[in-house]
Amino acid sequence: MHDSTSQHREWLGIGVEALDTAEGRVGVAQLFRDHLGSINGDRPISGATHVLLRPVGSGHRPWWARIADVERASGRDLGLLHETHPLLGRLVVDTGTGRVGVLRAIVRDVPGGERRAWLRPEGGGVEWAAAPEALAEFSA
Repeated sequence: MHDSTSQHREWLGIGVEALDTAEGRVGVAQLFRDHLGSINGDRPISGATHVLLRPVGSGHRPWWARIADVERASGRDLGLLHETHPLLGRLVVDTGTGRVGVLRAIVRDVPGGERRAWLRPEGGGVEWAAAPEALAEFSA
């Protein structure tokens, strides 16, 4: 069965924090699954019905949430010194290096410490850190 509500979740992408309203927990989107069981880790797939969320916090395991049950976590306490950012889960340019990647997280090393952006190459690979102020939205 196709879950048409996935079409209304354009904001939901890999690395984006989402609130699973059924569980009452916030997680970071890691993978998407459709009604046939196909999985994609680069971007949402057409007809996705579930998203694998990595918990923001400790002591919990990742879980599959129904896309119909998730909403934006913006403005919520994300825990573990993670911050919301309008470009989370989107392709950005690290203007300091010229590299392009998916913005996965904005974090502080310690409370009040330096903010770092974590990016991953679009097709997968090794993440790298950048200064959040050096990020720009990627346009082809």
